[in-house]
Amino acid sequence: MLKMMLLGGAQPEDADHDYRCEIIGERETGLVFRDTPAHIEVVRSAFQSLQDWMGERPLLCGISAPAHCVGDIQAAVRQAHIAMPQKQGLDFYNGTTNPGGFTRMQQERFYQGILSDDEEGALKMLSEIASCTHSADMARGAFYSLHIMLRSAAEELDVPLVWNPGTVYDATLRPEENLMRMEQPTRELFRSIHEKQESTKADKEKQLLQWVRSNSADCNLSALVAAEYFEVPEKRIYEMVRRATNMTFREYLLSVRMKKAASLLCTTNYSINEITEKCGYQAVSTFYRIFKKYYDVTPSEFRARGGTDGSLTLSAEETDLLEAEQAETSPENPETEA
Repeated sequence: MLKMMLLGGAQPEDADHDYRCEIIGERETGLVFRDTPAHIEVVRSAFQSLQDWMGERPLLCGISAPAHCVGDIQAAVRQAHIAMPQKQGLDFYNGTTNPGGFTRMQQERFYQGILSDDEEGALKMLSEIASCTHSADMARGAFYSLHIMLRSAAEELDVPLVWNPGTVYDATLRPEENLMRMEQPTRELFRSIHEKQESTKADKEKQLLQWVRSNSADCNLSALVAAEYFEVPEKRIYEMVRRATNMTFREYLLSVRMKKAASLLCTTNYSINEITEKCGYQAVSTFYRIFKKYYDVTPSEFRARGGTDGSLTLSAEETDLLEAEQAETSPENPETEA
């Protein structure tokens, strides 16, 4: 089987040539050509000659109409895929309806609904497509065109598409029933999209918290500084910290600094002045006041007790971070506070 995508109106990059080939897939070749009646006629004639040469062997060809004003090759390929007939022959996609019988506007709304994570809108458009497609031939074309759009969206979003290879158009069902069978794979695609989003969110939140811990010694550290570093709105930083820790940014930063201070008091001989600086405070008096409010004892009292009041609990990440910092900055003869 040979498939050809004729990408009309997508101008060849080289102005000196009227045609340019694009290798789309293992058995799919695209031909970019200029949008003139003469060039279109040449393409028609060439296709007819090729079809005669192929004989009984299948030859499919879909044309992306120049009226679509496609911006790049991939958009043209997607349109040509939708125009691809399910039987041997040449079909044009004229910019208003496709071989499936539904409008380009419906097609684009369904496709963009998936890309923009609008599950309700995409399913509503699917229902509309099903209700307005009447004949079996139109429904069959729409069925496979919808499959192509789901596959294309899954590839663009880099998520898996749950699709039973045995799922084919069932002539024993009404056209509307056949098209509504696309609802399940559409919902499964959205499920995959949401799972990827949740995984990505968790990874970004973990990176943010690690960054806050690593930079807790910066006295100017704030949600705004974090937002500038991660190139996201400040509001997004607040939301990420709240989601990951159930604390505000200020509360989380305070807990990081206080746990760090408590660990340094119990495990090193750093002076209070040094610990004040390492925990992001400029004045010892400020550090004392905040520490006493947090632990209900002064830093000196906490050190004297050895931190045995059970109030210090470090995560594995915090412990690793403190150990790495101590290994890098520990002086040969650390000063012991009197």
